[in-house]
Amino acid sequence: MKKIGLALGGGGARGLAHIGVLKIMEEAFLRPDYIAGTSMGALVGAFLAQGQTSKEMEEIAHSFERKKILKMVFDFSMSRKSIIRGKKIRTELEKFFNDITFADLKIPFKVVACDVYSGEEVVIGDGPLVDALIASISVPGIFPPFEFGDRVLIDGGVVNPTPIDIVKEMGAEVVLGIDFITKDKRDSNMELSLVNSLFLSYEIIRTNAAKFKMREEANGNTVLIKPDFRNVIESFKFYEIEKFIKAGEVAARKNISKIQEMVKN
Repeated sequence: MKKIGLALGGGGARGLAHIGVLKIMEEAFLRPDYIAGTSMGALVGAFLAQGQTSKEMEEIAHSFERKKILKMVFDFSMSRKSIIRGKKIRTELEKFFNDITFADLKIPFKVVACDVYSGEEVVIGDGPLVDALIASISVPGIFPPFEFGDRVLIDGGVVNPTPIDIVKEMGAEVVLGIDFITKDKRDSNMELSLVNSLFLSYEIIRTNAAKFKMREEANGNTVLIKPDFRNVIESFKFYEIEKFIKAGEVAARKNISKIQEMVKN
């Protein structure tokens, strides 16, 4: 059997579709040997690398009702760095990952972030897990940049939205890339609020980064799974859990036979 690498992309609430993909992989008895994640993909990847199943992740997602999610996420900031402070999210992450480091994980795992000053991709594979996750989910303008050692980091999606190349470097022979770049990003009825404008701008950056990376990395040993979504504003809808998980299942089922064949041959 060939070594499987799982590249988990970012996309806010759309990233819950990762759970659906993992569910189909489990049904097919496919277990990743290496995992890399960006933003929401980093968060799901951390649970997977720690040993959680798709069912356990789905139960965790359902444990957060809509009001609790809003209360958890929106600790509004008075600073000029970001709209949200991010302290509440850190508190929640620490409940799940406590003092866990990368060395404690059951599957080799790496997290992608970006140095806000140099624009360089920063791949984190050691040290405290929560710090790496906070860095990778720090969407510019929404969350504050995260000071990590001598660097200041933001969401890795601006440089590597679906880190296919990272799992290849880790040793993967077959790569499953789960990508959430949407084709239809504009909705004429969408109100261009500050938050929506930030997310649209961020999605443009991610799209261009994805085009470059996919052209360079998505070759014959890569299967790209793209759940069907309509617009970027779905990034906020963490309460539509079943919708996102189902989208991941549907996209994965379309590709599972091909993946199985690639792993065996």
